[in-house]
Amino acid sequence: MKILIWNSFYLSVGGSQKLSHFLAKDLNDQGINECLATSKEDSMLHNPVFGELPNEILIYRDSFINPWNSSKNLRNFF
Repeated sequence: MKILIWNSFYLSVGGSQKLSHFLAKDLNDQGINECLATSKEDSMLHNPVFGELPNEILIYRDSFINPWNSSKNLRNFF
């Protein structure tokens, strides 16, 4: 199973970002393959407040409002 977690502002600090971060970590701990989609306009590569994600978690960065409507067809990305 593969799961996409979409949080456009993941690399900033807030409640939904914290939820996305720890959900991704928990799913990874259970052996589930996931991708975290966020905006590439964020200047950080990692969220320093919540710590590093495991290397197995892919962070997909792109300019989009909704990754399901992305011209890059994110559904085929992973």
